[in-house]
Parts: sequence; C-alpha cells; structure tokens
Amino acid sequence: MNALAKAPGEISAQVVQTLPATPAPIPTEARTTKGQDYASREASAKGLEKFEGGSTTVWIGGSTLVVVLLVILIVVLI
Repeated sequence: MNALAKAPGEISAQVVQTLPATPAPIPTEARTTKGQDYASREASAKGLEKFEGGSTTVWIGGSTLVVVLLVILIVVLI
C-alpha cells in the first residue's frame, strides 16, 4: 500500500524516533588546565582594569557597496 493512501495516524506511527546525540564530556583535567592557564595569563597582564575598548568605526563591505550602488543606479535610471 502506498504511503499517500494511508491515514495520517498510520503514517506517523511508522516514523522511527531517534535519540538526540549528546556531546562527549570534556575531561576534567583539560578543563582545569585550560582554566588555570587562562587565570595565570589574566593575572600576569597589567592594565586590564583600565581597558576602555577600541574606537568606533564603520566598516562598509564590498557587498554593501555593490547594493548601495545598484540602488542609486536604479533610482537614477527611473
């Protein structure tokens, strides 16, 4: 019998449910080693409390430039 000819309940009953994959846990020694490395680097870096961030800049990518030029071209031609 074709799947299209069956009732909706029969079709959903045939679906096999799978369990979601669970990621492998990170070994404890790897977590603590990386954390200790990060903590030591952070402690040795001077002036972190004075950091204010970079300057504000506007970055126009090539795709944005092409879209803007196309819009201007269409407006001029109409």
